[in-house]
This record gives sequence, C-alpha cells and structure tokens, in this order.
Amino acid sequence: RIIKKIKIPKLIDRFNICDGYGFGHWSLLLEMNNIWMKTKTEIFPSISNLKEKIFFIDLADLRKRRDKDIKKMLDLLIELEDQVQICLSLNDREVIDISRVIDGVDEIDPKRPNFEGYIEAGKNINEILNFSYLIIHEPHFATITRKNNHSWVSQAYTSTPKFSTGAGDHFNGATLAGLVLDLDPAEAILFGNINSAIFVRTGESPRFKHMKAFLKNYMDYLKNENLEFKMK
Repeated sequence: RIIKKIKIPKLIDRFNICDGYGFGHWSLLLEMNNIWMKTKTEIFPSISNLKEKIFFIDLADLRKRRDKDIKKMLDLLIELEDQVQICLSLNDREVIDISRVIDGVDEIDPKRPNFEGYIEAGKNINEILNFSYLIIHEPHFATITRKNNHSWVSQAYTSTPKFSTGAGDHFNGATLAGLVLDLDPAEAILFGNINSAIFVRTGESPRFKHMKAFLKNYMDYLKNENLEFKMK
C-alpha cells in the first residue's frame, strides 16, 4: 500500500537525501517487518552512501508481541546491519524483554540496586546483536553501545514531572539528531537527555536555545531533582 501511494522512485529520492531513517511502534504495526524487507530489497540497492546512514528503531511495548516475533525482528535487523547502521533504542521495560529472548544474555533484574542490571546490559546484548548503536534510556540515565565501546550518561531526573508520556520520543528524536550531526555517541545521548528532561519539566518541546541553557546548568539539575526550568 505504501508503494501504491508513494512510488518507488519518490521513496528512493527521499531515502537518498536523508541521513537518518526513523521507525517507531514496531510492536503495534504487524507489517513493519515486511516494510523493512521491501526497503532492503527495493529501496536500499539504489541508495548511495547507505552505510553512512542511520536506521533508527523504537520498538514500543514488546509485551504486546510473542517472543518468536521479537526474535524474528532482531534477526531481520541483524541482516540490515550489513547494509546500514542500525540504531536500536530501548527503554528500561523494553530492554528487559529483549534480554529475555536473546540466547546467551541474562535477563535483567530491575530490582537490583543502583541500576546494576542495566549498567552493562547494552554491552552484553550488543556483543550478540552487533549493531552500530544500541541505546538504553531510563528516567535516571542513558547508555549507548557501539561495536567497540560503551558509554553511560546520567539523566537530570525529576521526581515531579509535569508530563511523562512522550519523554521517550523527545529523547529518541534528539539523540538521532545528535548522531546524524556527528556528535560523539555519548554527546548524542546527552542531547537526548536534555531534550526529554526539559519536556518532562515543562510539557513543552524545547528550542535549541533552551537546550543550551539547560546544558549550561546540567550538573545543578543532576544534584537537585526538583530544580525547575523556565522556558524563556
């Protein structure tokens, strides 16, 4: 149906001019695997510099899908990694579900103190998946794992958010923007942290000037979770 609405030459043109491709809500879209397969076979062969581009995925609530479906999806992404840089972003719930279905990875125990179950999770999972980027984000931290390195960045957590729904989308959007702008991976998830931290405090999507102001005082927000931020 997508190809009927938007012809392949138009899709190829759009894919060629973009540095990053974002795909969300895999768990709710039962045809997403087929969309990816069609993209792999009918679009990607015509894309120049494809290996320099980022294929960003937000899976959404994996509890809605069977384990065998999740495994099939991961196998497909492993195939796609041969063509394009896969960037899989998982929240704290999603990474538990992913850890459960991957052979050779211990299932994450979220009850361990100080987020110990999450600290090395991205590294352990990506030793098997071998994606260009594997991201884990949670209200207190974010990690990003590449094939040869692993970084952790503390989040400016607040216990009194005005909004929480949409925080992950703000994190993902800014992180992808940071990556396609050639920020260091740790800088990219910091960019994502700032975007989501402002959103949960204000209920508004920040402009770049707001993110600069928040970054200037980032350590203060780490120390004081109730410190407010004013959109000016």
